[in-house]
Amino acid sequence: MRSTSTSTSPPPKSRPESRCRPPWASSFRRAPSILTILLAATQRPVSFAEAGRFCGRAGAGSGAHYSRQKSKTASPLFNHLRRRRAGAHSTQPFPTMNIGIIGAGHIGSALAVRLTSLGHSVYIANSRGPETLKEVEQKTGAKAVTAEQAAQHGTDLIVVTIPLKNIPDLPKNLLASVPQDTPIIDTSNYYPMLRDGQIPELETGSLTESEWVQQHLGRPVVKVFNNIYADHLQNKGVAAGTPGRISLPVASDDSAAKQKVMQLVDELGFDAVDDGTLHESWRQQPGTPSYGADLPADQLREHLASLGTERTEAQHAEFKANHARTEQAMADQGIKLK
Repeated sequence: MRSTSTSTSPPPKSRPESRCRPPWASSFRRAPSILTILLAATQRPVSFAEAGRFCGRAGAGSGAHYSRQKSKTASPLFNHLRRRRAGAHSTQPFPTMNIGIIGAGHIGSALAVRLTSLGHSVYIANSRGPETLKEVEQKTGAKAVTAEQAAQHGTDLIVVTIPLKNIPDLPKNLLASVPQDTPIIDTSNYYPMLRDGQIPELETGSLTESEWVQQHLGRPVVKVFNNIYADHLQNKGVAAGTPGRISLPVASDDSAAKQKVMQLVDELGFDAVDDGTLHESWRQQPGTPSYGADLPADQLREHLASLGTERTEAQHAEFKANHARTEQAMADQGIKLK
């Protein structure tokens, strides 16, 4: 879900760090020296000048520099330290993945920031070409590419996060070379008044939003990341077991792909809740009570169960009306969606 404000809940101010203390050093009882850390990370001698650049004394901030300079052959300790710095929130070992993100808006950029910080190789694309994504590259640490290249390099995971109305405009063979077992994530939401215009199948409720996307892409998709603000996605992941940990519903007709994505949700710091098939994913669409509500897992499971699996005409009418009121309120505030 695209954020409608610059920040709904800005992250708390951190305490001042020492001049050469990495952001994650507070997690160690006695933090090792920066040279020791960098030597372990890069597996080669490190100069004081390079250590100084890491600490942000020579230009770019330490976090962004550290993320962009990761080695493709990084040691296990390097990956561990990077994940601790980035706020990895599970003790389960996660493999490093090649991820293609098609769409560089709020959600796409938030995912790129988090995924690169966790050590994944991320390739991000928009409709205007990689030359327009220099700022996104600097912000996220992802590599700007074309949509075709994002699909080609995203051998472990593809995220399609573009306006719903633009789905039919994607190249017809965009995913042809993507391995069949690679999960395709769809984050889209239907905003007929502010952006997408009316889509008959979604107006009548004969299809859910992601069923419609799946038909156009010609590949099974996994519905997730559509009902959380981008700011929350980037900044509110916490360790597993933390009280009030935000949960995200995940729906798909492909059970294997769904499980892979649910593991990724956990790695990002959220509880993954199974929302059934794509036909049942109406329960996480705009206008429903869980949309943007940041519910913990027990409450989300209870809510999804209370709705049932088959959408009734009354439910469709109710949630459609809810969403129309939200869109009108956004329009009254001058909010425009691209």
